[in-house]
Amino acid sequence: MRAGPVDRLLPLPTIHFDALSKRVTQDPTEVRRYVGRIVSPSRHTQVVSDLPGFLREVAGILDKA
Repeated sequence: MRAGPVDRLLPLPTIHFDALSKRVTQDPTEVRRYVGRIVSPSRHTQVVSDLPGFLREVAGILDKA
C-alpha cells in the first residue's frame, strides 16, 4: 500500500510549554480544527470505531513514556 498525501497532517496544532510550571497546554479550538481537517468529511465512527477505547489506549501509552 502506498502512502497517501500528508498535507492534512501538517502543521500540527501549536503546543505551549510554560517552563516555570512545566505545563503543556493546547488551544482546544485549534485542536478541534486540526482533528476536523484530518478526518473531514468522514465521521469519527468511520475512522476509529471505538473512540473512547482508542483514547484510553493512547493515554496509557503516553503515561508509560
